Amino acid sequence: MGDTERTHDFNVGDSVVVKPGIMDPDFGVEIGGWQGRVSEGLCIEGMVLIRWDSETLQNMPDSMIEQCEVKNKVWIGPKWSSKREMSS
Repeated sequence: MGDTERTHDFNVGDSVVVKPGIMDPDFGVEIGGWQGRVSEGLCIEGMVLIRWDSETLQNMPDSMIEQCEVKNKVWIGPKWSSKREMSS
């Protein structure tokens, strides 16, 4: 996939920020303000694949990381997110 391929309203490689008030559906943690880049990804029903940036990873709650480890979920990214929850 090329760097300029469109993923809905975002280009692969675009920086995005989660809109305020958005909750992570798996953990019930507010993720508004988290930021990353649209990954080399596919687009599934209005979703984009986000790879969190280093600042977001450093500020991620320890409890969320621990829950991810216990549930064998990826916490370092990428994560599928609704394009409606993102701004550029």
